[in-house]
Amino acid sequence: MRVDNIFELTNKSRKEEDQLSANFGFILKNNKEILNLFLKEIGIKLLPKELKQVDIETQISYNSNESKIDLQLTVYSKFLVFIESKLYKNDEDKIFEQLNKYKNILYEKKAEYTAGIRLVYVNKFDVDKKIIEKLRTRLNVSKKEFFFFTWEDLIKLDEKYSKKETVRLFHNYIQDAMYNKKEIKEQKIKDIVELLVVYTNPIFWELANKKNIVVQNNMAPDAKYIAFLRTHRDNKKRSAITHIAEVKYTEKNVPVKNSFKGFPELIKDATKKKYIYELHKEYHLDNIIELAKEIPSIKGPARGQVYFQTKMSELIRVNNISEIKIPSKLRN
Repeated sequence: MRVDNIFELTNKSRKEEDQLSANFGFILKNNKEILNLFLKEIGIKLLPKELKQVDIETQISYNSNESKIDLQLTVYSKFLVFIESKLYKNDEDKIFEQLNKYKNILYEKKAEYTAGIRLVYVNKFDVDKKIIEKLRTRLNVSKKEFFFFTWEDLIKLDEKYSKKETVRLFHNYIQDAMYNKKEIKEQKIKDIVELLVVYTNPIFWELANKKNIVVQNNMAPDAKYIAFLRTHRDNKKRSAITHIAEVKYTEKNVPVKNSFKGFPELIKDATKKKYIYELHKEYHLDNIIELAKEIPSIKGPARGQVYFQTKMSELIRVNNISEIKIPSKLRN
C-alpha cells in the first residue's frame, strides 16, 4: 500500500466509491473556495460567513439505516444536498431506484429549507445527456434540483487550487481511482504477482475459453500469468493445473452481469446468491496454452479456495500441487 498520499491510506475498509465521497467531503470542508465553487455549480450562493456554517457529513443514515447518503451538505433551514457517488457504469433502472429513495427523503424535508434541496449524481464515467434527462423526468424533479457531474468535472472545478498540498494529493488520488484498467506490461515487477493459480470449475473454464477472461474479487492482485487449476472435471479426472495464459491487462469495478453476459447458468447463480449487481475484477488474457504435463492435486495441504500466488519456476519444478511453494516459503 502506498504511503505517500494520505487519501490512499484512509478508510481502506470502505467501498472505494464511499471512500472517494468521504475524501471529497474533506476537501470541501477544508477549502472554502472550492466549497463555494461547487455550491455555485448547483445553484446555491452563500456569503463568506455562511460558508463557515456548512455542515458536511458522510454515510448519513435515513429510514432506519435503509438509506445511506454518500455525502450530505447542509445549512440548517437554508439548503440540503445529497451526493450519490458511483465509480462504474450503472444499470439505469438500478440507479433510478437508488436516487428515487434519496429524492423522496429530500422532498419530505423540502419545506424546511428556504434555498431548497439538491440531488447530485456523480460518476467516474460520463453519462449521455439523454439518459440524465430521462432520469430527471422519471424522478420528477426540476432542473434546479437534480445535477450530474463526472469526477473529472469536479477535478477541473478546483484545478486552480491544485497547488495547495491537500488538493494536489486529492487530485493524484482521484485520478488513480478513475482508471480501473491496468496494462500489465506497464506495471513495475514489484507491484504484480508473477503467477496466480486460479481454481476453475467447468463453467468458469468455458467463460475463460470463450471470452479470454478470468474473474476474481476487486482486491485480487494483478499478475503477469494466470494458471488454471481445473476442478470437477469430466470422467472423474483428478483436479489439476492444465493450462496457463499471459495477462494482457486487468480491469476493476466491472459489473458481474457484464462479465457473465451470454452465460445463463452464471447469471442465474449470481442472481440467486444476490451478487449479480456487484463489481469484480477481470483478467484479460492472451492465448490460453496447454501445459505439456498436467500438475495434479493429490493429498496434501490445501492451497486456497479461490487462488494462490507462486512463481513460474514452480510449475516446472513440481510433480503435484502440494509441492508448489507459495511466497512465504519461496523466500526461504
